[in-house]
Amino acid sequence: MISIIILLFSIFLLDQVISRLLIKKWRLHGPFVKYVNKMHEIIERSLFTCLFIIIIFTSLEFPHLRIFIFIGLSTLFGFRTFMLWRFTEEPKVHLLSGIRFTLAILGSITYGIFI
Repeated sequence: MISIIILLFSIFLLDQVISRLLIKKWRLHGPFVKYVNKMHEIIERSLFTCLFIIIIFTSLEFPHLRIFIFIGLSTLFGFRTFMLWRFTEEPKVHLLSGIRFTLAILGSITYGIFI
């Protein structure tokens, strides 16, 4: 359990550092997590709820299925990246979610191989 917490904390730190560098480089402004339409809001909230349930069940009852935490994160950030890329007019904002998507995939690979 401690290994997954360390891995998630490392991903969080990498995300913060990379996001801040990209925000400064491209001079991005405004809210970065906004819903582009009602469908986006409903699906993203559903994915977040499913991810929360997965985290609860895998940490309490099914520790061998913890890889699904990273798969859920990848799904959430992948969907957010697609929706921002496809439906927003602001350039390069989707890349911030793309970074999170990539880090979640790398986390799942790292967890699957080393832990």
